Amino acid sequence: MRSARFSELFCAFLFTFPLWAQQGASTQPASVTKPVLDPQAVGIVNQALAVAGGATAISAIHDYRASGNITYHSNPVVQASVTLSGLGLDQFRQDANLPTGVRSLAISQGKMNQKLEDGGVLLMNTIPPLSPSSLAFPYPLLIGALTRPGYSVSYIGIVQIDGHSAHDIRVQPFLPDTVDAKDLIAALQATDFLIDTSTFQILMIQDMIRTIRDMSVGHLHEIRFSDYRNVNGVLAPFSVNETIGGQKARDITLDNIRFNSGLLDTDFQLSSSTGR
Repeated sequence: MRSARFSELFCAFLFTFPLWAQQGASTQPASVTKPVLDPQAVGIVNQALAVAGGATAISAIHDYRASGNITYHSNPVVQASVTLSGLGLDQFRQDANLPTGVRSLAISQGKMNQKLEDGGVLLMNTIPPLSPSSLAFPYPLLIGALTRPGYSVSYIGIVQIDGHSAHDIRVQPFLPDTVDAKDLIAALQATDFLIDTSTFQILMIQDMIRTIRDMSVGHLHEIRFSDYRNVNGVLAPFSVNETIGGQKARDITLDNIRFNSGLLDTDFQLSSSTGR
């Protein structure tokens, strides 16, 4: 799935490079032939995983299903009950019971689909994040970056977030020099984890929302995590707040979360009920 996804990104990269390369995308020497695992960054990630329950316990979580309430900061503001599901690294689903019907969002196999209240399904033009399942449970990508080939992990520095000092740890996919000699394609999906310097809890994930049609333009995407609670020995956030381009998008307050409920790939597929 990843190789097909990056082939698509590479084709788009060939046409958009002159625009977004001028926006400060990170570069690496062409001699880099394997992923970079910064020891300082890896140490901080391991501390964060230890605080959360340990890498072994978190690695044993294959899927999650959570329920609670969601607030869409649209005009007007809309509130509804919501169910969130995640499987592995790259599958995520959100089902909101709005007053006008159920609105669903599913990300799977590098594609993002939305099912509207009238039952119609739309293929979205947005490039999915590096790890969609981390949108509500922030650990899968960190585990994957340390245990699977194909990721670089680097230490950016200490930043201030909402009155907290946080380590900025960047995770991004690694492609061979023959495809991405200066790490420009990988920069499109760079994902930053902001980890509290005192508690080592994950305060926020940052990335950029881009569209396939114009990857030269990106909007800062931030997901804040708080209200961590112990669930079967693992700390899970029960408050998830999303902002896009500095504007509030969604606030989610969870009532419960369950691990390893046996979700399947088919649970992340949306089918139209309108015939379109």
